[in-house]
Amino acid sequence: MSVTMEIKGLEKFRKGLQDLPAKVAKLAMMKAVKYAAFILEEEVKQRAPVDSGALRDSIVSKGKTISPWEVSYKVQSMSNSENKQAAWYAPRVEYGHAYVIKRGKKVVAHGRVPQRPFFRPAFDAQKENMQEVMVKEVSEAASKYWRKLSARS
Repeated sequence: MSVTMEIKGLEKFRKGLQDLPAKVAKLAMMKAVKYAAFILEEEVKQRAPVDSGALRDSIVSKGKTISPWEVSYKVQSMSNSENKQAAWYAPRVEYGHAYVIKRGKKVVAHGRVPQRPFFRPAFDAQKENMQEVMVKEVSEAASKYWRKLSARS
């Protein structure tokens, strides 16, 4: 279970980022997307239903660089160093599920466990904040680079 966020309508922003050297752009994007992912991770953890704490503890963010101008971070339920087993049931909690209890071949109970959304509401609550943080971080990195470059001249 993971969420993907793509910021649209920022072509001018992206072109400005491409004016930076690849190393500067990559570091700026990594930092910006990492901060946004951490914001989402913390919000998801706060909203996750807690019984044993395994679901909350399995929420982690993990990133990778696709190109100097594209960075991917996933916020998802997976195993980590503290929690060796992923909360495989995270989607069942988020979306609800059916259940059947059998004794031998006889069905003794069945029904539906209601959804308890925590992931999507967290994303909806933080998406503007995440976008603002990303734009701010990349803008600051670009400004710092251009100031440094102009100081050399």
